[in-house]
Amino acid sequence: MAYRVLLGVADPGVIDDFRALAPETGEIEVAGVLPTAGEVVAALTAGAGEVDVVVLHEDLGPLPVLDLARNLGGRAPDIGLVLLAREHSPSLTMAALRAGFRGIVTLPLSLEDLQTTVTDAGAWAQNLRAKFERGGDDAISTAEGRMLVVAGAKGGVGTTTVAVHLALEVVRSSPDRSVCLVDFDLQKGDVRSYLDLSHRRSVADLVDVAHDLSGRQIDDSLSIHGGRLRVLLPPAEGEFADAVAGEAARRILGGVRARFDVVIVDVGAVVSEGAAVATEMADQVVMVVTPDVPSLRAANRLLGLWERLQIRKEGVGVLVNRASRRSEIQPDLVARVVSATPLKSSLPADFKSLEAAGNTGVPERLADGKLRRAIEQLARELQVVPSAARRTRRGLAGDDGQVAAETAGMVFTIGIVLLALWQLLLAGYTVVLANHAAREAARELAVAEVGDDGLPGRLEAIARADLPRGWDVPGGVDVEVGHDRVAVTLSVPAFLPSVTSSLRLTGEAGTLRERAPTRPSASPTPSPSPPVT
Repeated sequence: MAYRVLLGVADPGVIDDFRALAPETGEIEVAGVLPTAGEVVAALTAGAGEVDVVVLHEDLGPLPVLDLARNLGGRAPDIGLVLLAREHSPSLTMAALRAGFRGIVTLPLSLEDLQTTVTDAGAWAQNLRAKFERGGDDAISTAEGRMLVVAGAKGGVGTTTVAVHLALEVVRSSPDRSVCLVDFDLQKGDVRSYLDLSHRRSVADLVDVAHDLSGRQIDDSLSIHGGRLRVLLPPAEGEFADAVAGEAARRILGGVRARFDVVIVDVGAVVSEGAAVATEMADQVVMVVTPDVPSLRAANRLLGLWERLQIRKEGVGVLVNRASRRSEIQPDLVARVVSATPLKSSLPADFKSLEAAGNTGVPERLADGKLRRAIEQLARELQVVPSAARRTRRGLAGDDGQVAAETAGMVFTIGIVLLALWQLLLAGYTVVLANHAAREAARELAVAEVGDDGLPGRLEAIARADLPRGWDVPGGVDVEVGHDRVAVTLSVPAFLPSVTSSLRLTGEAGTLRERAPTRPSASPTPSPSPPVT
């Protein structure tokens, strides 16, 4: 995540130091440098682009820097202000906070101090701006820093499977959001196996520096899966799990939460000190159960334990994993047995689709089917991904008219196809009419006498009798009469029945003549005269 910084500094040495250190943080981008207070005010008044942080030197003149901060706070309340000062005294801190500064960086500049203070101010500004942009009923509650804990009622219910695939679904559905998966099952966490990761760094590396945690230290301790999903692994050896005590766990999770939009924590089924802290800090907890009595009893025991330890009492949703219509225990029974609100979503019993993903450590191999659709529905219900309607609106807005142009082209193409189909329908109907007219005329031909001079006109009238108005047009019907057959040729209308075209189709029917032709009677042959004797 990058933060654009505007420098209000007149000292060339400080400017050079800042420009040299900014690329090393990997998150700070210098958007511009202004040497006077008036230029800073003018730039923000005119709109200096997507600026997240304004860094002001204490000697920036001519306006006193604290008064300048109050002025900028009124003009641009969604921009974080950072003060560069030579001394960091309590009185200066109080005055700077009252003026609207988000932090103070002591001169000379240091990488760690710069990264921590400026990135915190940038994250605050982006969070505030995002909340304003999502304001109203249409806003989704996937705000930056949203933490979701996945806990198991007991071992073997699929807690890690749910956490891993839920995190990957957020990555797929929300490409503009940063996602971190934290494995806080500190003794027996399996996220490493599910994602085929090596234990290069882990949460144990952050314990000693938890009291003064920086963004760079958090980044160095994270593993990367698929280029986008960040993963914080548990200690490689389970005996080091106790080192992640309550206060250290709270600081580590708080630091991760401040740097990522969505944080999903797998705490397993054991209530360790670190898991208890994560459960307490989470915005929502998902308890995974299976449709069997031991799992439901374990769920109630875990809920009771959380309540007695004052860890969690509300905000717990029960997720039924491996649900099946053939199971004796259905989700409605879970709602009556477990003392927590069940989620509307449930995951079906479809291990076959998970088999390849689990055995290879490549969760992206999860087969398309009812299990993947159930995970997508679960992510929408937990509000860690936008709804389908919102994703559509955002996609249309981001294409800058491309979708509209493509839609217009598709409408034209679809119109041409529909006209062609309509013309084919008219041609087929013309063939049907021609065949019907030929058969009607053939019936009359079967009983007509040969040599009847009025037969052709009568047959043409019979052929025209049943034709619709659009086909019975002058010059559009030709009737050809043979000795034992009749052929009727019709013009095919061009899109409209009343508009004729040059295309002509013929229908033909044969018949058997019932009346033989009438022959003239032969004159009697005179009998020969008897010979004259």
